[in-house]
Amino acid sequence: MGMIKDIYMGNNVPIDRSTVNIKGYKELHRKWLYDHGRLVGMLNDEQNAMLEKLLAKYGELNDMFSTDCYESGFKDGARLMIEILKGGDADAEIRDLEGQIHTEH
Repeated sequence: MGMIKDIYMGNNVPIDRSTVNIKGYKELHRKWLYDHGRLVGMLNDEQNAMLEKLLAKYGELNDMFSTDCYESGFKDGARLMIEILKGGDADAEIRDLEGQIHTEH
């Protein structure tokens, strides 16, 4: 199956494989879980609720950042391909294409 079809069918999900090859990720995650469990055991219910709210907000921030990094990397890859295949300045090519799209609509 080609990459385009994989993306369309939902088979190309970067988040599913993003941590598999990161050196030290599993060990650090294990330590984080251990420390989190210890901290939760030290806090009262109200403090635990506040901690979980903070962690949820941090998770949302991290998701936004990761998504932006992925999108930026994808765009950089597309620009690189344009420069490789067409030569010249990819950003200028993209601006020209965007201008054409906006004038057609």
